[in-house]
Amino acid sequence: MKDYFPIRTSSAFGVLELVLASLIRGFQGFFVRVTEWTPNHIIPLAFFRLSVPAALIYVYLFLTGRRIRGIFTKEKLPLHLISLLTAIRMSFFFLGYAYADLSSATLIFFASGIFITLLEPFFLKEKFSRQTLWLALLGFVGIAFVFLDQTISLKSAGFIGLVFMGISCFLVIFENICKKSFIGRASNFEWVFYQGFVSSLFLSVTLFFFPLPDARAFLWIMAFALIIGIGAFVLDMSAIRKVRISDLSVVRYVEPIATMCVGFFLYNEAITMNKLIGAVLIFSSVYFVFKKQSIQRMEQEMSNVPR
Repeated sequence: MKDYFPIRTSSAFGVLELVLASLIRGFQGFFVRVTEWTPNHIIPLAFFRLSVPAALIYVYLFLTGRRIRGIFTKEKLPLHLISLLTAIRMSFFFLGYAYADLSSATLIFFASGIFITLLEPFFLKEKFSRQTLWLALLGFVGIAFVFLDQTISLKSAGFIGLVFMGISCFLVIFENICKKSFIGRASNFEWVFYQGFVSSLFLSVTLFFFPLPDARAFLWIMAFALIIGIGAFVLDMSAIRKVRISDLSVVRYVEPIATMCVGFFLYNEAITMNKLIGAVLIFSSVYFVFKKQSIQRMEQEMSNVPR
């Protein structure tokens, strides 16, 4: 008898790929710091982080006979606007890691998944539940605990860094909502290209207003672009075809935990009680949000099983 049950089980190798990709992304703050960071490095860092993967993806698609056509057509205009949003968001993201301690910054950014789920119903006309509202409130409380460790002052580098990361978190919410609205206009590889194409052009203009990093910093920036921009992406794309949605939500925790470990072991950042409470609240909120989504996805797949 033919098996029509469509729900796949995760392969151990797929989960391992996801964990490795999350561990790699957990070192983003390290790459920002290791360049002996100054404000002048942010624009070059964002430029190469976006342009190098876009260029490599274009070459790959060209060599495999899948040329990207109609780059400047009206249909692709929304993708270019999203690309500009990506450039701005990524600049604030790096500023957040540069000023704030890594553990606090990653917890703030990790909370973006909660608010994407909270705001999607308003923008995409999807169903909204009271449970989602309570989970979002739980995430807000967790963020408040993270901020308790910072002196609320414009003279406090840590506070400024968390504000920058909060802005990045806010922008990534709308970036993801926009991507979901236009998801059918490009493949995964094409999304990487478009994400980096216009944003790189935009950032290349601003490069003239900033001195370029020295050779050492430039090598670290290039390594960052290749390892994070290409390495983590390829692992993600390979793993997504092998794992269940429920496992994706669980593996998400690897990245912020890895970043917290980097801050603790490499930069002697303290893991305070407020951070731990904030982490538990944020992690719990994200877990239940994605668990609910995975159940809804499973119910939808079950409804499609032939009777």
